[in-house]
Order: sequence, then structure tokens, then C-alpha cells
Amino acid sequence: MGARKCKLLIRSILKNKEFKVHIFLLTLSIVILTSATNYYITKVYESIHHEWESRNMAVLGVILDEKPELEEEVIPLFTKEITREEAQKGYDLAKKYGFSLSLSDINKPFMYETLEKTRISVAFLASLCLIILILLSFRIFHHIYAQIRDLSLGVEKIMNGNFHLISLTQEEGDLPLLRFQFNQMAERLKNTLDRLGQEKVLLKNLISDISHQLKTPLSSSLMFHDFLIDDPDLENRIDFLSKSKQQLERIHWLIKQLLNLSKLESGIIQFNMKNNPIHSTVEEAILSLQQKIETKNISIQFDNFKEPIYFHHDEKWLGEALKNILNNAIDYSEPHGKITFELERKPNFLSIAIKDQGIGISKDDLPHIFERFYQARLDSPSVEGTGIGLALAKSIVNKHEGRIEVRSAGINKGTTFILTFPI
Repeated sequence: MGARKCKLLIRSILKNKEFKVHIFLLTLSIVILTSATNYYITKVYESIHHEWESRNMAVLGVILDEKPELEEEVIPLFTKEITREEAQKGYDLAKKYGFSLSLSDINKPFMYETLEKTRISVAFLASLCLIILILLSFRIFHHIYAQIRDLSLGVEKIMNGNFHLISLTQEEGDLPLLRFQFNQMAERLKNTLDRLGQEKVLLKNLISDISHQLKTPLSSSLMFHDFLIDDPDLENRIDFLSKSKQQLERIHWLIKQLLNLSKLESGIIQFNMKNNPIHSTVEEAILSLQQKIETKNISIQFDNFKEPIYFHHDEKWLGEALKNILNNAIDYSEPHGKITFELERKPNFLSIAIKDQGIGISKDDLPHIFERFYQARLDSPSVEGTGIGLALAKSIVNKHEGRIEVRSAGINKGTTFILTFPI
């Protein structure tokens, strides 16, 4: 496990451009310093060798000039290997004139000058390489710290509410990866704050909507209770209680619809999508309003409902959408009216049309009919609309990746709602 971690660490380090550049420049500097040192040592050796030969030739010239007869004895000392005894004789003779092996280099001008030049040259080369390394390292670390400063400024901008993303590079390594992840973090923070802001607006609107919608039925209910207290007539009391119950039921329905709409808009609800038959979903929506249908003697008819059609949807929530549309059709239909459910299946989509023979919708109201709390200006005076049911139906259909549209030829010409879903 230790060897594996070591390999992973090495691979991770080698991905960094800064590390590779630093190693390359360090290697290059060492090669240059080594080459320069070898070159200089070679030159020093050649200089010492030349000086040694010059001195030997000078000594040879002086000796042979004074003693030509010693030529055969002296020449081999300069051209062949000398013995230890011959060298010792020379040292013993030189001692008479103050020469010794421990004699300071200062007393040997050539050696002293050569040593000093060598020291100065090596110091110069080392200093030059050090300066080059410092300059190159400064450039590399300047690049690294510039990116860190960008990240630091990015953090400061985020703290001030500015989520402008920092620029990315196509390079490999930890710093480019850190920049990418920083942008990912900034994007997620921005989305989270935006979502929180939207939820705050939704909560504010919900509270405002509930307050606005509950004001009328609560006022009516209080008024009916005041009448109950003041009116001793039993028949009137029963009538007031019945009306009060209707207002309480309306309050209950309003709260339920508003909460459902709020949950859908905030994304809290997760749909249970299954391959269910649409026939049963439509039938459940009709059964939930059966009493209201019978009260107004509405006739419900079906078109193309012979064969069962399956598609992926949430029975509960799509049933809620159909129920709201049907409820709207019932409210705005005359007694003994007719409402038709029509199915149409194509290779790529399924459509459900709900047609009524009610009071219809004007052209001016059609574009706004699905807006929350929008009420048509030519509503039936006997119907108190809330503008919630159709907005909720549209939201549910959208969550099913479907589309809802409304058609009406005008006032008193009926209305058709068409729901289309991909299959």
C-alpha cells in the first residue's frame, strides 16, 4: 500500500507544469555549471602543463649551456620517468636554498596566481548559476502565486456577492484543477443562493396569496356566525351553517391548492412515475367530482377510450391536474351541459382533450388563463373563481414534460383544454 501511494504521489507531482519546469531548469543549470567547470579545469591544467614545460626547458637550457657534457645524463630526467632516489637528491639539494614541500604558495608565484584565479572563477560561476536559479525560481513561483492571488481575489468577490468565474487554462496539474474546482464551487454557491432567493420569494408570495385568498371566505364565515348569534330562527340558522360550511370547505381547498402549488414550484415533490393506464387516472378524477357532476346534471362522454393506453405518469398528481380542469369545466357549464374527454395517441405523443359547452373564454383572457390568481373578466356571476386550479394543473403537466393549451372560440362558445405528453 505504501509503494502504491508513493507511485500515485509521484504521478500527481509530475503532472504539474511548474514542477517539471523547475526540474528542467535545475538540471540545465547543473549541466551548464558542470560543463563550465570542466572547461575551466581543462584550461587551468593546460596552463599549468605549459608553465611546467617552460620551466623545465629553462632549467635544461641553463644546465646544458654551462655543462654540455651532461646532456646524456640530464635529458632522460625530462623525457623519462624518474626514480624516487633521483627525486630525493633534487629535494636535498633544494633544501640548501630554502625550498621545501611545505613552502607556502605565496613563495611559488605561478601556483599562487593559478590558485587565486581558480577560486575567483569557481566563485563567479557558482554565483552566476545561483543568480540564474533565483531568477528562474522567481519566475516559476511568481506564476504559482499569481494563480493563488487570483483564487484569493475570487474568494473575496464571492464573499461580496460577485460570482464571476475565474479564467481556466488547458494545462495539467494541481493548480489548473484547483481553478476548475473553484469555478465549480462558485457556480454551485450561486445556484444555491439563487434557489434560496427564489424560495424566499415563493414563501413571500405564498404568504401573500394565502392572506389574500383567505380574506373573503373568512370574512363571510365570520358574518354568518354573527347572523347565527343574532337570528333566533332555526331555518335561517341552518341556512347560515350551510353557507358557513361552504366557506370553510373553500378555505380548506384554497390552502390545499396553494400548498401543492408551492411544493411543485419549489421542487419539493418527487413524482412517482410509472407506466399506468391513462383511463384509470381519468376515471379517478371524474369519481372525485361525481357529486358535483350529478348536482348539475352534467353529462360526461368519452371519445377513443376503447383500448387502454399506457404511459409513464404519476397517477395521483396527473389526476389532480385533470380534476382541476374538470372542476373548472363543471363550474362554468350550464346545468344539463356536456363535457367530453377525448384521447388521441400518435407515435411520439399522447393528447387528452377536455371539451365543455360552457360560457367560454374571451380572446383577451386566453393568454393569461394559466397565470396564478388570474380570473377572467367575464366569469359567471354564480361562480367564485380563485385562479389557482389551472395554474396548478399547468405546473403538474410541465413536471411531466408535457404541454397544456386552451382554446375557445369566444364567449358562450365553450372551452377546450388539450394536454399533450411525450411517449
